[in-house]
Amino acid sequence: MDDAAQPSTARMIDSWLGGEHHLPVDVAAARAFEGAHAPPVTRPAGFGVTVPAGWPEPSV
Repeated sequence: MDDAAQPSTARMIDSWLGGEHHLPVDVAAARAFEGAHAPPVTRPAGFGVTVPAGWPEPSV
């Protein structure tokens, strides 16, 4: 059963991947998670992938 009032990990991932199957509660939860756990992102790399500060560029 899917409760639209509660964030869903699957829908949070969909939000991060640029999908269309997420709700505002999922986006808010994803942003809160990023603020608590993600390293700062500096600039985009190839193929729409972002590289966190201090990480090497991906080899293509």
